[in-house]
Amino acid sequence: MRALRSPAIWLALLLGAGVVLATPRAQAQSGAILFDPTVMHDISMWMNSRDLQLIRLHYDLNTHYPVDFETGGTRVRNVSIRSRGGGSRNASKLGLLVEFARYASSQTLDGRRAVVLDNLWQDPPMLRERVAMALFSRMGVPAPLESPARVSINGTSQGVYSLVESPDDQFLTRIGAGDGYLFEFHWLRAYYFEDLGDDLNAYVPLFEARTRETEAVSSLYTPIRQMVAAINEPSDTLWRSRVEQYVDLPQLLSHLAVETFLSEFDGLLGYAGLNNFYLYRPTGSSRHQFFPWDRDNAFQEVDASIFRRADENILVRRALTYPDLYSYYLDALEQTAHAASDGGFLDNQIRSGAALIEADAAVDVNTPFTQDERLNAIAYLLDFARRRPGIVLAQVAEARKVSSR
Repeated sequence: MRALRSPAIWLALLLGAGVVLATPRAQAQSGAILFDPTVMHDISMWMNSRDLQLIRLHYDLNTHYPVDFETGGTRVRNVSIRSRGGGSRNASKLGLLVEFARYASSQTLDGRRAVVLDNLWQDPPMLRERVAMALFSRMGVPAPLESPARVSINGTSQGVYSLVESPDDQFLTRIGAGDGYLFEFHWLRAYYFEDLGDDLNAYVPLFEARTRETEAVSSLYTPIRQMVAAINEPSDTLWRSRVEQYVDLPQLLSHLAVETFLSEFDGLLGYAGLNNFYLYRPTGSSRHQFFPWDRDNAFQEVDASIFRRADENILVRRALTYPDLYSYYLDALEQTAHAASDGGFLDNQIRSGAALIEADAAVDVNTPFTQDERLNAIAYLLDFARRRPGIVLAQVAEARKVSSR
């Protein structure tokens, strides 16, 4: 990592790029544009002081508490919040799931029944996830919408957050996916798609149903069980024909290419197995797709291999043994590298995002990172944006050369 040695150098770097740092606190915003990434959203919540003490004391629980929620001049009353997150859960800067419709089923904000407030607890520059999701979207991989926000509770600033679209049936409608079956993967242990047997209950804690939750376990999980069984098909001759019934392999590899370009540490090829994705199956189909989630651990190593940990995941390892799928993956990596660099896309996302949050990030007393750590992390992202495309393209060229021998 190239460290930026002082905030003054960082400020000069942004100003030299023609980026305006100031973000007026009276900035106009519309309650109808929750996920406008060019706006620093103001979100204010009010709740009983005793409830606030309890949610901090028991931040490791999913207990719901009522609040009033306001943004863009629109106040919604009797809204539910609960603590959320895995390693990011803490009492100082709460990660929150906000449900507008929990206590009043018809209540929404901008048509949304729920949103997520990501506390950026594992994101030193406070940018990694938003920039990563922007690249996924640019590559046509469905990803949650995100925008920056300054959050307060009972008039006290909580710092800079990312306002995130909740993956649910409304998310599926926005991306044109229909009204199928959406599952959130939960990391419980290192899992690489090994066979868990025929008991459907083995899959329930790993894949939480986020739509059609009231349907029978057999309806929800039989196709997942069949998918895992196909992935573990012992015959190489039969493997692909079986797996293609249950996995959209080109979509998987497109997703994986973006994730790999971003040097994601905790995704489909995570350091401890599968993590941070949603699994989707359209109605009337048995084929599953993968959607990204939680990219706080992206941008880990600028020179990371394009095959890092690919041999650990059963599905990925066996898919890449087919020459056409291997070539598809390399093509997708190449396209991602060009999309990131063309027009300075990745660089611009980082610079504009950093400028937008700068005034508030500099005074965020709840972040676990120092000011210098944050600024150095932003400098590293800019270096990543500059160098990563060339590194990936060189690795792709070498992989093609080796495969043609």
